[in-house]
Amino acid sequence: MRTRIGLGLLLVPALARANGSMGLGLEIWSLESWAAYCVAMILLEAWLIGKRAKIAFPKSLLISLCANFVTGMVCGPLGCCAVFLHPGSTNPNPLLNSIIVLIVFAIPSGLVESFLWTRFVPSDDRWKLVSWSVAIHLMTIPVGWAILMVPEHPYRGSEMNASVWRSMRMQSACSQINAYIQETNRVPKAMDAKSLLTETREFAQNSRYATIAIDFYVPDFGRFSTGEEFKHPRRFNRRIVGKTPEQIKKMTRFSAVPYITGDSRWGDISGLFYYPESGTVGRRFFRKGDPEVDWALQ
Repeated sequence: MRTRIGLGLLLVPALARANGSMGLGLEIWSLESWAAYCVAMILLEAWLIGKRAKIAFPKSLLISLCANFVTGMVCGPLGCCAVFLHPGSTNPNPLLNSIIVLIVFAIPSGLVESFLWTRFVPSDDRWKLVSWSVAIHLMTIPVGWAILMVPEHPYRGSEMNASVWRSMRMQSACSQINAYIQETNRVPKAMDAKSLLTETREFAQNSRYATIAIDFYVPDFGRFSTGEEFKHPRRFNRRIVGKTPEQIKKMTRFSAVPYITGDSRWGDISGLFYYPESGTVGRRFFRKGDPEVDWALQ
């Protein structure tokens, strides 16, 4: 029983190193994919390095778990620097980012883990084992990358981050659209992002943070995506575009109705919503199946 608990305690930080030694792991892939990757790498390292060091597999597996535990503890603080390693991006290159992350962090992981492995081999072979540990971490990158690419949409973390940054930048669109409504006494007539930005351009308050068309697309990255493919534009609610606040009040009893929204891959409806009582637009989230959403889609 104690052995199982001990192995469990070692496995947790080994998986947690996704945001430690590999810093940006969970900011690119999903937790499930990353956990599967970590387990596979622990097993591969145990087999390949253990075989080279002539250590029986059960013992090498325990060493591999301990080595990854050490990596997580030593490199864990680097996770705090992750936010500084990449600026907020509304349109990342997930394919390139994934390859860079796996390559860049393979070498320090191999070096850190080798210090534990070398304690179980003769002193004459220790430097050879250090080189072998680094080589194994580099050689298993294609296998690890293939595991991470199993899901049809593997870059869930990148999609979530891009969605957050786009949503934040859409706040400038709220001010722009609200100024337009106040001046013209109606919701813009535009039915797509480019037309909307053109129609309301003169009401933009801060060109430095100006919203661009990509912010009106739901992030969607496939296995080999190098950026947004513009497959899923946010929907414009045809029932309220071009209408006056008085007309919209007569049309609905809801306190907020979807205006420019899109379905995220994690189940919510995000984007800009119109508030009939105040006659303004703001950011909000709803769940699929909410009556406000059904009303907008009729």
